[in-house]
Amino acid sequence: MEPFHIVKDATNFTVIETSISTRGFAGKKASGKETEKIVGYYSNFKNALNRIAKEKFYQNQGEYSSIQEYIETWSKVKDGIEIMLNKVEL
Repeated sequence: MEPFHIVKDATNFTVIETSISTRGFAGKKASGKETEKIVGYYSNFKNALNRIAKEKFYQNQGEYSSIQEYIETWSKVKDGIEIMLNKVEL
C-alpha cells in the first residue's frame, strides 16, 4: 500500500499519503524531509481501502489504447481489493 497507510481513531479511518519533500523553501533544494498528507476520512475500513486503490490506480502514468483497456485495469484493482477484504471478512 506504500506510500499510503490507514490510521483509525474513535470515529473514523484516515487515509494518509507519505512522501519525501523534493522542493525546499524559495526554490532551494529540499532536505528530504518526510511529509504526510491526509487524503480523506472514511467511516469504514472498506471505503478507506477503496480510496487507496483509486489513488494507486491514478498514480499509474501508463497510457491506455482504449476505454476497454482502462476499464479492465480498474476492474483488476477492484477485484484485488475485494479479495483482500474477503480474506479479513469485512
